Amino acid sequence: MSQMKDIFYSGTFAGETASLNACEATIDFLKYNNSIFKNKKKGSFLKKKLNNVISQNKLENILSLTGHETWLFLNVKKIRNVNPDIVKAYIRQELIKNKVLFLGSFNITHSHTYKDLSLTIKIFEKILKFLSKNLTNIDKFLYIKLPKNIFQVRKSK
Repeated sequence: MSQMKDIFYSGTFAGETASLNACEATIDFLKYNNSIFKNKKKGSFLKKKLNNVISQNKLENILSLTGHETWLFLNVKKIRNVNPDIVKAYIRQELIKNKVLFLGSFNITHSHTYKDLSLTIKIFEKILKFLSKNLTNIDKFLYIKLPKNIFQVRKSK
């Protein structure tokens, strides 16, 4: 029978406390600055404004925003004669051209200002206005390559 003196415990990061301290400092910062409430408020502002832009351009049948206020997803639905992957790529292309990094979601952080969000909305206004007029032939305005999925789900035998 084994005794307590024979037990050996080890963990790769068991003695590492720097990340725990960083986590605690982050939580303290979020609490002190009321960041969660402020981020939700900024996300609600962005969602409301972008939904207005989508409606003004009559794109509700293809575009929608979903998710938590601090993590909004731009969804592109499949409709007749329109490839959603091309629409997503076009939006991404135009945002990048305007120096807005966008991979399909809006991840609101403490650092985002209303000025940042308003600029993003203005850029979306131009993009969606053009998209609404050229929806069925938007591929002609796409000059980036569509990303290819390099991962596959394993098939069971």
